[in-house]
Amino acid sequence: MNNAQNNWFYKMCVKQCVKDVALVAGGVICFVIAIMLFGAHVIGIINFAFMALGILMIIRGASALFSKLPKLRDEINMMSPAELAQMGQMAPQCIAKTFYFTEGFLCAPVSYAIIPYYSIADVHLNAWTYRGHENGYFVNIEFNDGTPAMDIPVKDMTFRSQFDNFIMMIEQHKNNRG
Repeated sequence: MNNAQNNWFYKMCVKQCVKDVALVAGGVICFVIAIMLFGAHVIGIINFAFMALGILMIIRGASALFSKLPKLRDEINMMSPAELAQMGQMAPQCIAKTFYFTEGFLCAPVSYAIIPYYSIADVHLNAWTYRGHENGYFVNIEFNDGTPAMDIPVKDMTFRSQFDNFIMMIEQHKNNRG
């Protein structure tokens, strides 16, 4: 059994979890505002919006703390020494403020994801748009082993221009294994 707490990727995910758990506080604040609006006999779309936003923020933060991080810890603890060696001892260079290319895995702390290159079937770049303006991107990764597709938000707004290079890096890592 490995010690996940000493793994560089797990440490990054713990930092991400702290950010996600901070959403719980924001969610509680939104929920309290909604309750105060109910108390003031203000019932409307804004009240329900605060309540829904609060609930969503609480769920996301709780999910990170009670589901995603423990699953990641178990996944790392169950890795073989060879798989851990493919992750490396230190974090490699970060791509697009989101992805880390190790010898055997594509890692994304924002999604608590360790993705073996061999399981990647296809990768797509999609934009989040609001009122006709691109507000960000996410990478949709499809798997060849039956795992449901995964959407990973990308923090770097210049990622669209780097996407072809990103795909080449994935293919290069897949080919190095085979």
